[in-house]
Amino acid sequence: MGIIVTALLSSPLIVLDSSGHRDGCHRWHSCPSDNGSYVCGDLGYDDECGGSEDDDDKEEDNEDSRSSSNDDDDDNSNNSNSDYNRNENNDETTKTSLTNSNSISSDLCSGNANCFSGTISKVIDGDTVEVDGQVTIRLALINTPEQGEQGYQEAKDFLGTFCRVGEKALVDEDDGQKGGSYGRMIGLVYCGDDRSLSNQLLIENDYAQILEEYCERSEFSDRDWAKKNGCD
Repeated sequence: MGIIVTALLSSPLIVLDSSGHRDGCHRWHSCPSDNGSYVCGDLGYDDECGGSEDDDDKEEDNEDSRSSSNDDDDDNSNNSNSDYNRNENNDETTKTSLTNSNSISSDLCSGNANCFSGTISKVIDGDTVEVDGQVTIRLALINTPEQGEQGYQEAKDFLGTFCRVGEKALVDEDDGQKGGSYGRMIGLVYCGDDRSLSNQLLIENDYAQILEEYCERSEFSDRDWAKKNGCD
């Protein structure tokens, strides 16, 4: 018995400082931090706990992934009022999508950007259509309610009455916004044999509103329907 007591008294007493673990993000730590930082994401591995640098690297990767996911959520929340925000990085995507489209010369085409004909393959929402199954067009200068908002379905259904799937379409890209919007081209869309201008019809029938913040940028802000409804 004396030998056991002597051994216990002579052994070094290890005290784990748990003060850093009071924060909620460290509540699962079983060991002290390697460097005493107690930064969220530091699992507290050290030599005695059997941790490794690989484990730390994996946790850092997970933190980066979560941070990236949160950034995406913030971007989506900032765009809740309008999905129109310009994205210059999508210019090449738009050009690639036009590889098989039929570029044309028409009295309806203006400026120097893309102008082409095709077929409506999908009505995505009140202000967005797909042409030829490959090019998505965001209607220039207007905004309709987003999914879940009042008026969303009505605007989408109205657009579908003259830009029906299988209907002919002529698209005139906005020279002032060739960067596109989230991988979509921004422009005017004329539908049917009578070339109904969808942008104008939606705004004049109270299914859409003018995005006034883009009036100075858009090639089409001097159109009568645009000036009448906010681009003055």
